[in-house]
Amino acid sequence: MSFFKGKDFTSCKKMTDPVYAAPSCIREMLDIAKVYEDGIFEIETDGGKNRPRLFDKVYEFSDINYINKDNREKEQVCLSFCKFLNSMNVDFKIHVVNEPRNMEEVREKVLIPEKEGQEEGVKELLEANNQLIEKALERGEPQIHKKKYLTVTCRRKSYKDARAYFNVLEAAIYPVFQAMRSKLVELDTQKRMEVLYHYFHDDGIPDFSWTELKKTGRDWKNELVPYSLNNEVRRLDFGEECMQILFVPRLPSSLDESKVLSGLSEVSFFSSVTIDCACIPRSILKEKLEALNLNNEVSINQEMQLNARNKNFSSGPSYQKSKKKEELEDYMDQIDDNDENGFFMQMLVAVRGKNQKELAENVETMKLIGAGMGIHFVIDYNQQLQALNTLLPIGARRVDHMRAMLTSSMVAFQPFHAKDYIQPGGTFFGTNKLTKNIIMLDRKKMKNSNACFFGHSGSGKSMMLKLTEIGQAYVATDDDIFMIDPQNEMEMVTQRFGGQFFDLTASSGIYLNPFEVPEEVMYAVDPKVQAQFIGKKADFVEAFVYSCLKGTIPTGVHKTLIVRCIKKLYDQVFQMKKPKSPVLGDFRQILMEQPEPEARDLYAALEAYTDGTFDMFARDSNLNINNRMVVFGMKNVPNTMWETCMITVMHLLSMRMDYNTSLQKATHFICDEAQYVCRNSSSADQMLKAFITYRKYGGICTACFQNISAILANPDVKDMVSNCDLKVLLDQGGSDRNALSSILELSSTEFQELANPEPGQCLIVYNNQILQCNAYIDPENPLYALYSTNFHERAEEAKKKEALNEDLTEERATAP
Repeated sequence: MSFFKGKDFTSCKKMTDPVYAAPSCIREMLDIAKVYEDGIFEIETDGGKNRPRLFDKVYEFSDINYINKDNREKEQVCLSFCKFLNSMNVDFKIHVVNEPRNMEEVREKVLIPEKEGQEEGVKELLEANNQLIEKALERGEPQIHKKKYLTVTCRRKSYKDARAYFNVLEAAIYPVFQAMRSKLVELDTQKRMEVLYHYFHDDGIPDFSWTELKKTGRDWKNELVPYSLNNEVRRLDFGEECMQILFVPRLPSSLDESKVLSGLSEVSFFSSVTIDCACIPRSILKEKLEALNLNNEVSINQEMQLNARNKNFSSGPSYQKSKKKEELEDYMDQIDDNDENGFFMQMLVAVRGKNQKELAENVETMKLIGAGMGIHFVIDYNQQLQALNTLLPIGARRVDHMRAMLTSSMVAFQPFHAKDYIQPGGTFFGTNKLTKNIIMLDRKKMKNSNACFFGHSGSGKSMMLKLTEIGQAYVATDDDIFMIDPQNEMEMVTQRFGGQFFDLTASSGIYLNPFEVPEEVMYAVDPKVQAQFIGKKADFVEAFVYSCLKGTIPTGVHKTLIVRCIKKLYDQVFQMKKPKSPVLGDFRQILMEQPEPEARDLYAALEAYTDGTFDMFARDSNLNINNRMVVFGMKNVPNTMWETCMITVMHLLSMRMDYNTSLQKATHFICDEAQYVCRNSSSADQMLKAFITYRKYGGICTACFQNISAILANPDVKDMVSNCDLKVLLDQGGSDRNALSSILELSSTEFQELANPEPGQCLIVYNNQILQCNAYIDPENPLYALYSTNFHERAEEAKKKEALNEDLTEERATAP
């Protein structure tokens, strides 16, 4: 765009006045005149003349999953980015920074810490989990933290005027970033100083505080700048470390918007890529184009008249003038039809190394990446310090390598690539297949902590569940785990974790007393505690008895009898000198004493559960239900008893939930093979109620399903899934994939990922973002043998152990 010349245009890319014309010390290397507590920096001084001067503000914005979107979705993001560009009528910069991270701090945040008093078996499980996380860290670049910033400037006479402008600007650009599903956050002074600190130091998070600096009166610049600085012709030396600033003198005719900024930042060392932009007002742009077009038309007319005078009637305008006419008309149409603006932009890149040799290697790497995209980098000779101030996330512009382009061309520098979620203290799920970084999610920080896992048999669903919701929840937290296991698959895992497994069957010899009174209720001083307990027990017993009634429709008389007898039962217990928890038979005995004929319906229905073969709920508990991990195996529960057992289990869970709420303790409720549990309408209703209400009491609910198509056919289950903000999607068959696409918007890449037959390959839907996850567990890791449900692998392992035992026996027999 050679026509972007002239005074009107050059004034749009005005250079900033240096704060210090000739810096006398390292402290004066930064072009920052003054800082304000809310994060606004004053970049120029007014020189005592009260003239307009430059202010700036910096925002951090989150990445989004751009690379795996369909073309239509990418186009929507690009259009939103164009909307952002067109809304900017001031100078701004976009930065993609690879900030260094202290690996010791990273490990401290993501590895599970050992607790005092942990049993040896739990320590082994903890070490196995940490081994898995360490392996995942090695596959990525954990020493680098990719950050994205937006620096915005304005010229105003005072700080108050600048703040008012930034408030107006934020109202315009926040919705645009939200439409792209990116979160824009303004940085205060403390955060901005931390960002600048990373440009000169690689020792992790700085230990200074802006509040403390103000109190002590220390110069904040001393905390940011390096301890020494040597401004060389082609580099900057910070003590032993070196930095080099590169710029791009020219750009290729076309660029792939999905690769430019993301590709340049895919390095394992500190780097910072800055796109410095100056807006050209549309009025100036259009006036200039119209004037140029008019002058070109006049020139063409003069040429045509000259040809006519020379009787050269067959000749048209020259090629140069015709081409210029076509080019100008195209630009004017593009600006009018697409509502585009003009910009001056320059690309600067900072590369750092621990010494000159490492710096040269890092610069060569950056040049090779650029060359692969047709971008040629050149060292900014003799003005490295000025280039650094231009590159930093401050509003200064001290070098001019700018070229002109329109909004549609600026889209090539859109900053989005792939989303990462690494929440310290969260649960490790696996490796992000797009960024190679670990995925850690803290469900306690979610608005809705409910989750559901989907996957056909053999997809790794059970492995994923045990890894995340059972194993890590047990070794990394003090939370309780309450689980329904319809296939009795969790017995071995439960025993390994020291939990309590209840096989709900008449022949198991296990008894569970749902009428049991907790000690805190039994000896409560406040009568309201016991009254509330009786009320909840009445609701449970009513549901329990109704589930036992077969062929009898409950009436109001039945309800009255149940409430009356429950109140009488517990009143007698609480009045005892040595109180003892009642059992189901005690309740039935009180029912038999009632004069109403309807009482017979109730106590007759309970006979099979007190004196018959289904007496597992009729005696004192012979197992400890207060264990941290309690699993109910329901494989052997007959259909006739299913509803009764389910009501009892959910009641025990609600009682545990109430108790844990008083202790401010979270409770994990897990239902494996939930489609089997929810085949009964009563069970589905209870599950839905749990997913809707337990969140308020610290409940973290998780359900596992196989077939999505079956879920969509059950309204209660569909509502339950819609109440889950976390969804883990493993291998799905064709019909289930199609069913899933009807309720979840997936790109073609994500859709194909659901057909990945490799175990542990999945999609994670979290906070409306979709992550491609590799949750594969190496068979060498001790967790693999514990969590695997592969029958053939277990059989093979059993044969190996048997053969090993035989060899040992023979050795002992032949030993002298």
